[in-house]
Amino acid sequence: MGKTLVISNQKGGCGKSMTAANLGIGLARHGQRVLILDADSQHSLSISLGITEPDNLPTTLASVMANIVNDTDFNPMEGINPFDFNTQITGNVTVYANWADGTYASSYTVTFADGTSVISTQTVAHGGAAIAPYNPAKEGYDFAGWDKPFNYVTSNLTVNAVWDIDSYIVVFKNGDMVEDTQSVKHGKAAIAPTPEKTGYTFIGWDGEFDHVTGPLTLNAQWQINTYTVDFMDGDTVLFTQVVEYEGAAATNYTPNKTGYTFTGWDKDFGYIVSNITVNAKWQINSYTVTFVDGNTILDTQIVEYGGMATAPKTQAKAGFSFAGWDKPLNNISGNQTIKALWTVVEGNTNPDGSTPSHSPSPGPNPSTAVQPLNEYTVVFVDANNKILSEQKVKSGGTAIAPKAPKKTGQVIRRNAMLVKTTRQK
Repeated sequence: MGKTLVISNQKGGCGKSMTAANLGIGLARHGQRVLILDADSQHSLSISLGITEPDNLPTTLASVMANIVNDTDFNPMEGINPFDFNTQITGNVTVYANWADGTYASSYTVTFADGTSVISTQTVAHGGAAIAPYNPAKEGYDFAGWDKPFNYVTSNLTVNAVWDIDSYIVVFKNGDMVEDTQSVKHGKAAIAPTPEKTGYTFIGWDGEFDHVTGPLTLNAQWQINTYTVDFMDGDTVLFTQVVEYEGAAATNYTPNKTGYTFTGWDKDFGYIVSNITVNAKWQINSYTVTFVDGNTILDTQIVEYGGMATAPKTQAKAGFSFAGWDKPLNNISGNQTIKALWTVVEGNTNPDGSTPSHSPSPGPNPSTAVQPLNEYTVVFVDANNKILSEQKVKSGGTAIAPKAPKKTGQVIRRNAMLVKTTRQK
C-alpha cells in the first residue's frame, strides 16, 4: 500500500524542495513507484525535476488549490490527462471514468501538421492533452517545436511544426588565401567576391553556389596570361612569339644585314610579364683600304661600310701624268687595295726616239700604264635645273658633291648631269 510523505514548512529557503526531490529520486532508484506533488507556488521542485518554465503551464496543483481557497469556479478536469488506450500495458492498470457536466464537448480533434502535410490526427477528451508525434524532419531545417500548446485541449486544434532554417559556411579561396567567408541559409545563394592574381585571368569558381545545401569551399580558377614578343629589325618584324606570364622567349635566329655585324638584342626576354618589342642591335663593319703605287703602299685607312676613303697624295713622276685610281673611293663594302694609275706624257721619248718602256722608280709597271684619260665636266642641278656646282673630273675620278639644297617637305636626291667632255692634252 502506498505511503504519503509530506515535507512542509512555512519558512522559505529551508530545503523543502531539495529534500522532496532527493527523497523521491532515492526511492525511485530502489524500485519504488513515486509521485512527487509540487504544492509550492514558486515551483522550485518542478524546476529541479526538469520543467524549465512552470509559470507557463496552464494548470498546476498550486493554481487548483488557489481556485479552491478563493472559491473560484473552475473545471475539475483541468490538469487531468485522459488515459491513452494506445499505451502498451505491462501490468495491472485501474482506469477511472471522468464525467463532464454537459457544458463541454466530450472530445476534440487535434491535428499535427507541417504546412499542408498532416503528420498525425488525435481525438482528445475535453481538458485532456494531445500526445506529440515524432519530431518531423525536413532537409535544410531544424525542428524547433510546435506553434501552440496542446496539453489542455478545449476545442478542435491544429498544431503546426515550427522550423529553424539551417545555415552553412561558404568559403571562397584564392589558392591558400581566403577571399571571403559567408554564412548562407539553406537553399539560398552565396555572393561571390572578385579575386585578382597578377599575370592571370579569373575564369570562375570550381563549384556552384546559387543553391547552397551544405558547407562549401570554392576555389578560384585561373587562366595564365600570354604576351606577344616581337623581334624587330628597324621597322621590319623578323618574327613573333607568344609567351606565357613569367615565361621566356627563345630564339637561335641570327639576323643578317649587309655591312653590319649582329651584336644581340636590345633587351632581355627571359622573364616576360607584358607585351614587348625586342630590337636587333648592329655594329657597322669597318674595312681596310690600302692605296698603293706599284709596290709602294701610299696609305692605309679604316673605312666604315658605305663610307668613302680619302685619296692620299701621290709623288710626281717624270714623263707620267697621274690618271686617278683603279677603283672608286666611295661606297666601301669590303677590304680593298686601290692602285694609282699613270699615263705617259706626250713627247716623252727615249734618246733613240722610242717611248719609254717603264716609268721612273717607283713608277708603275708598263702593264699599268694607260693612255691619256678624258676629262669630264660634272654639273650638279636641283629639281628646277638650277646649277648648284660644276666640276672638272678625270675619267675614273670622283666628283665631290656640293652641300645638299633644302626644300620643305622634300628629300633631296643628288643628280649629276654630264654636259661636256673634252680630251685633256
